[in-house]
Amino acid sequence: MRRPLLLLAFLAPVGLLPATAWGQDVAAADALFNKAIADMDAGRYDAACPALAESQHLDPRSGTLFAIASCNAKAGKIATASAFYGDYLRSVADLPAATRAKHADRMKIARVELDKLRPQIPTLKLVLPASASADGAHLRRDGTELSAASLGIALPIDPGPHLVTLEVPGRAPAEHRFSIERGQTKVLELGLGLPVGGTSETTAPTGPTATALPPSPSESNGRRLGAYVAGGAGVALVVVGAVTGGLALGKKSVVNADCAGLVCNAAGEAAVNAGKTLGTVSTVGFALGAAGVAAGAVLFFTAPKQVKIEASAGPGSLSASFKGVW
Repeated sequence: MRRPLLLLAFLAPVGLLPATAWGQDVAAADALFNKAIADMDAGRYDAACPALAESQHLDPRSGTLFAIASCNAKAGKIATASAFYGDYLRSVADLPAATRAKHADRMKIARVELDKLRPQIPTLKLVLPASASADGAHLRRDGTELSAASLGIALPIDPGPHLVTLEVPGRAPAEHRFSIERGQTKVLELGLGLPVGGTSETTAPTGPTATALPPSPSESNGRRLGAYVAGGAGVALVVVGAVTGGLALGKKSVVNADCAGLVCNAAGEAAVNAGKTLGTVSTVGFALGAAGVAAGAVLFFTAPKQVKIEASAGPGSLSASFKGVW
């Protein structure tokens, strides 16, 4: 009698542990389900849908599948909703007839929703560039790993923004961001990332084959600025020379009226002195102005030209080309 009793005593705790854990999962699943339904009623689908998925993971039920499908449909994730409506209908089909009868109304709703959603589900076809091989390639769509078998096939996808990442051996991951709308069919030709450990194409070569680098923009711009300043100052001085020369000529008429030979009255003497001063200013202005204009011309025409360097998008470009119907 002792051996069976001892065996029973040993097995009893072992048998209770899974039941206790399962009971805790059911309680947690119920709490998550009730909170998710409240969030759905409040329009908080971003919080409700993951909570329903976690509730289904802890305690799988057909009714929860229907709730997950409805939540995603309300959130606009129609591809996900369609998949869960299908899962729900298959799950209910395996239930006993009496239990299945309780789902009659929801089964009708699920079929109606499927008929409405399926024509609106967008599809995305991912295509590798001709230079890439699927061997060793890692492909992710919104963080979910996809196998090479998904390439070249139009797969259903929820409307909205998405991120596809492609990583091939020897190259950095290439990200491709895009958005797709309801009913849209899109083909995405994936670009490759930059070579890992590759040198920049813009690095200046060194050694006997090195070529001179083009002048820096600051050097070229500085000389051109000096040309504009010198030329502008020269033009201004030429204008001053012209103006003062005109004034000096104007004083000549006063000298002719108020002077007789070398003898002048007060007005004539003042006009003579003013004319000399204006004439000197005019001469200096013309001389300096001409020098400034000449210096500006030399700086302008000898300034090094800027070379425009255009980067070409080669196989290592991170940008992707999109083809298909938009």
